[in-house]
Amino acid sequence: MKNMLLIKFNLYSIIIMGGFYMKKFLKKLKKFIIKNKVLSVLILLIILIFIFALVVIKIFVFPNYHTSKYGNRLDGIENVKIDDSRLDEIKNNFSSIEGFNFDGYRLSGKIINIYISITGDLSTDTIRDKCREIIKSFNEDEIKFYDFQFYVDGEGEKYPMMGYKNVNSDDLDLK
Repeated sequence: MKNMLLIKFNLYSIIIMGGFYMKKFLKKLKKFIIKNKVLSVLILLIILIFIFALVVIKIFVFPNYHTSKYGNRLDGIENVKIDDSRLDEIKNNFSSIEGFNFDGYRLSGKIINIYISITGDLSTDTIRDKCREIIKSFNEDEIKFYDFQFYVDGEGEKYPMMGYKNVNSDDLDLK
């Protein structure tokens, strides 16, 4: 009990003494400011310019700190949302084709990346037709909103191939 009272007394005395020293410090600061008005104004001005410079640098270095990395390009995505179960269903529909393996997909913003591996000797036209079928398995709203990228890999000189269908284009471009 004595120790607790001693600790409380010490805390109160530190607070009281801190206040005493703070008053003493403020009196000295006031004397310094009155005695050196020009220097005080200059120091205050330098501090304000420094703070202003930090704010300006922050604005230029991090201009869009609180915005999405996609900006406003994803506006309306909640109306045309594609969930993983739908993409898995499409993947399962096309994984049974011989020589054409639907390896996976990745949805990134409004781009659907589709990974395909080819076993055997399929022509470029056949691969393009199968990729078009994959696109047609999506509904009209999804095709109008999402971009499709196809990554085709296989054995031979013509691989790897890439295909792309933009929302504004009518057909798949596969090269």
